[in-house]
Amino acid sequence: ELEHLTVSRGRGALRDLVAFMPRTARVRRGETFEEVAVETLGVDDRVVVSPGEKIPVDGIVLAGHSAVDQSRIT
Repeated sequence: ELEHLTVSRGRGALRDLVAFMPRTARVRRGETFEEVAVETLGVDDRVVVSPGEKIPVDGIVLAGHSAVDQSRIT
């Protein structure tokens, strides 16, 4: 009973997190920007995230700075 409850809550939390994730990302290609599906991103793509936007993928910050609200994942 307790195990079932724990697994059920964990699955629900994962479903909520996946539903919250953006499906597209803005990618810089040369001097232009393209909106592409997250599934099509490559290792060397440069994703641009503006303040207030959801971060579509994990990565390394190459320029700029900001703060991130991590309350959804903690």
